[in-house]
Amino acid sequence: MAKASGDGERPPVISKVTFKHLQEFLEFCYLFLRHFMDELAYEKTEQKARQVSTVFDPIFTELDAFITWLKKEEND
Repeated sequence: MAKASGDGERPPVISKVTFKHLQEFLEFCYLFLRHFMDELAYEKTEQKARQVSTVFDPIFTELDAFITWLKKEEND
C-alpha cells in the first residue's frame, strides 16, 4: 500500500471536471435501465456516443498520472 506523501495529501484519482462528465454518462446509462431502446431519443443517444472519446481520453491520462504517483510513493 502506498504511503501518504510528506504533506499527507495524495492527488485526486480523477479531476472534478472528469467526475462531472462521468456523472452525466451515469445518468444517461440509467435511462437504459429504465426504458426500452425504442423510447430513447436517438439524437441524445448519438450525442453521448460521440462524446465517449472526449471523456475517456482524459480519464486514461488522469489514471496514468495517479498510477505514476502511486509508484513514486511506493519507491520513496
